Amino acid sequence: VFPNPFTDVVNIVGINETQNISFKLFSVDGKVIYNGNVINNQINLNHISSGIYMLQLSSDKKTETIKIFKR
Repeated sequence: VFPNPFTDVVNIVGINETQNISFKLFSVDGKVIYNGNVINNQINLNHISSGIYMLQLSSDKKTETIKIFKR
């Protein structure tokens, strides 16, 4: 996941564009504040406030959670 910290868009590397990858974005207190699908290996997060978040990426075979920072 890059860049981190980010301003508007998070890029996801290491996945095939044909994979169906969903995501959930959690606030630091554990609430889901946004979810959807990764499109063209990117997630547009320009509408969220600056801060620290946990990004959970899920495919059919694997789930991974990453701490991300928005400027």
